[in-house]
Amino acid sequence: MRVERVSRAYLLGLPSLPGISPDETELILDFVEHAGRLYHDFSINVPVGPGDTSTPSLGAAIDRMWEAITRPRIDLVMRSYGATYIVEAKRHARFSAVTQVCKYVERFRREHQPTGRVYPIVLCRSHVRGLGDALISHNGALVVQRFTERSAPVSA
Repeated sequence: MRVERVSRAYLLGLPSLPGISPDETELILDFVEHAGRLYHDFSINVPVGPGDTSTPSLGAAIDRMWEAITRPRIDLVMRSYGATYIVEAKRHARFSAVTQVCKYVERFRREHQPTGRVYPIVLCRSHVRGLGDALISHNGALVVQRFTERSAPVSA
């Protein structure tokens, strides 16, 4: 499956991000505005892994549509200098966000076979206590980005 790649300027010109909640859209666009120059291109709402196939069959066409719309989706994929960054945006991150983004990294590697390293990032405005201290690297650096409109993002 081909994933559309867009520029920082294109992304910042969008009024909303397809398939992304308004809170997460605001968070992603704030991050891209402040730190997006570090990345070559971006992909939004990237499907990875299989969709739900556990429902009773309603015909082949409807079953295919249901599986397509229930596929897990990565909020943002960013690329820079041979590395790929898989971003899960959460207004308030919990430990489940770490599990989610690490699963996305494995699925992305399997489906898209990128060259270079693939890094998971949890992008958030706040997170549960202890999340930053409890993170263990998963085949690379895992970054919890506590990003607010008033502060510059922390470098990975």
